[in-house]
Amino acid sequence: METELNLKLQELCKNLGGAESVNYSCSTKIYAGNWTEGKGPEELLKEVMGTELSIKNLKASSLTLMLAVIRESFLYLGDPGSHPNTEYFSSAPFGRDLEGILTDFKSLFKDNSNVYSFYILEGHPFYPVFWEFAFLIKSTHKAYIVIGSSSD
Repeated sequence: METELNLKLQELCKNLGGAESVNYSCSTKIYAGNWTEGKGPEELLKEVMGTELSIKNLKASSLTLMLAVIRESFLYLGDPGSHPNTEYFSSAPFGRDLEGILTDFKSLFKDNSNVYSFYILEGHPFYPVFWEFAFLIKSTHKAYIVIGSSSD
């Protein structure tokens, strides 16, 4: 399911950065890997991402808070000098796309009670300027990392 959700996230970002955007792009990705018992969240982040990360503010969160942060991030209006595609952003398809993605997140992570938020200091896969989020979600034997950001 994370493959389909990644495709939907890529399409949403592509549409937000369309012809009517000004100095705006966004990137999101869900990374998936195995949760190895005995490994802490920081070690797991590095293993699943396949790169060295320097992080701070790793703290317990919740699925509800994660969804609220993701929603708020994609609803970023920008300003006259930098903003998402206004035609798509103000359309019914954008609303449906965003709600569909949030519903898919709920379905994918409904049984996961271990959600952590964190901030990436070094090793970020994207270039955050306007907004960013990073979450680690632990299931029984699987770990997911959800990262998103927008830039100019």
